[in-house]
Amino acid sequence: GHKILKNFPNLKIRYTKAEEFGNKLIETLTTNKSTLDLNEKMKKFRDMHRNVDVLLIDDIQWIEGKKRTEEEIFNTFDALYYAGKQVVFASDRPLSAFENIPDRLKSRFEWGIEANIKVPNLETRTEIVKRHAILSNYPISDEVALFLAQEFSTNVRELEGAYNKASAIASIEGVELTVENAKEFLNLKEKKKKVT
Repeated sequence: GHKILKNFPNLKIRYTKAEEFGNKLIETLTTNKSTLDLNEKMKKFRDMHRNVDVLLIDDIQWIEGKKRTEEEIFNTFDALYYAGKQVVFASDRPLSAFENIPDRLKSRFEWGIEANIKVPNLETRTEIVKRHAILSNYPISDEVALFLAQEFSTNVRELEGAYNKASAIASIEGVELTVENAKEFLNLKEKKKKVT
């Protein structure tokens, strides 16, 4: 989304989580007093998601088994696709692992490109935590960034959360964030290497 905005600032982009999409849909369907009111609110809901150039929906696996939300996603996808717009779904598992998605919706998912985004390598994780530190206005040493990247290797959110916790405690206590402090603040015990 950020890359598209940078390269094409005139495009309209909407990002939402699937749960937010579903909850907003249910709210729209259940808080109306008249058919006219419902039609107007549904048009507003649909316009919010369909009058865009790019729709990004995160955690699409959330809709699995939620019939009304699946139906609305299907119709939204069709509306955008046939208007020549871009739709991006993100999920924590591959399409092949979806068991309760209707075939017609699954076929729409298969029209696109499925990309498996792997866990970033050590160098990338180190750069991620350093950039996060700069954006948070609490820069850290390369040594601390490397340490955090080594300790939190499977999840970028967990890595950023570890930085947030360690830097907040260091800031509150008025001390520099060092590797030793980070170990203490994050309750990380020294890992013992087992000789085989």
